[in-house]
Amino acid sequence: METFLSEFILETSKCECFEEKIFSNTTNKLENNLKCTQNVNHILKLGYQSGTGLKLIGSSNKNNPLGEFLSIKKNDLTSVKSFVEKYGYLYRKEESVFDVEIQSILLSKEKLLAFITLVNFQSRRELDNFQLFLDSILYLIFRRKVLFYELIDTTLLLDRDNKFLRYRQEGSQTVAYYEINDYILNEQYLLSQENVDSLQKENNFLKTISTLHILKDNFIENHDEKVFIDFLYHFLTEYSYFTEYDISIDEPIFPSELYSDLYKDEKMLSSLISISKQLILEIFSSELSSVQPVYDVEHMKPSWKLPDLLSALYFSIYYKNTNCLYRKCENINCSQFFEVSKTNHSKKYCCIACKNSTNQRMYQEKKNKGL
Repeated sequence: METFLSEFILETSKCECFEEKIFSNTTNKLENNLKCTQNVNHILKLGYQSGTGLKLIGSSNKNNPLGEFLSIKKNDLTSVKSFVEKYGYLYRKEESVFDVEIQSILLSKEKLLAFITLVNFQSRRELDNFQLFLDSILYLIFRRKVLFYELIDTTLLLDRDNKFLRYRQEGSQTVAYYEINDYILNEQYLLSQENVDSLQKENNFLKTISTLHILKDNFIENHDEKVFIDFLYHFLTEYSYFTEYDISIDEPIFPSELYSDLYKDEKMLSSLISISKQLILEIFSSELSSVQPVYDVEHMKPSWKLPDLLSALYFSIYYKNTNCLYRKCENINCSQFFEVSKTNHSKKYCCIACKNSTNQRMYQEKKNKGL
């Protein structure tokens, strides 16, 4: 047991959930709600071991907290209830009885799925997983706590007096232009006022991003923010228009041809990989900010204090061996992510039960076909 607990351990309270009907002031209807009671006297222990991932200690049943969390479905109280009752509540709660924060849990699940996609792509940069990689980057950019587009109002007023314009003579004409440092092309270029005016006539989102692209050096100091902005500018002007409301990780955002073309664009692909690494760093820093190192004087060894189950899920990814990745179980009735060695191409299922279930289904299908 001590070997299993060698990386870190989380202690959390056992929970029980029950459904109830509540009146919604938004819809003026009765809606399903999930209530949770936690028993502080019944402690669940989860431990992490490299190569197998985070596990509920002492459980003989299917045991995959990360994979089961990522399998929670929208508008499915049953899957939320099942996860919480098995592994404990996602966030730290002082109350013994409380409402389950369904929407917060679903958003945490989507963010973690997008995050794992970025982590996986660092090990396997192939076209077949590029679609989810791009969609996940866009999803996480627009979920960041510090959003560059919160500066939009300031930006649009910034050059009201054209104080950042430059001028030059071209024959008998005076041409107004902006000097732009492009952090995707890694070069400086000139953009005429005429072209800027043309961009500003486009939809509001492109107008915003183009303004940020032009003026970013005058009010943004962070280099990574500038890369994010310039990537969006090139994507919008060279590939496809979209808004933050189009972003999803459930279905592809763009036609398949776009993903293929973008994957072949070396500068854009390189910038995406750079952006993904920055997002990974930001998210780890944010989600693990409350994790504290402690020293276990009873056993004279280092340990960690984790605030809640969500931080444990992220910490399990943080501890993941660089020789491992997350693979989706090929059992069509499961599809849970599980940790596996990069070189282990034969392990396709998260557990023996899923392997046996798939073999049984395939056998039955062959039997029904008379093969």
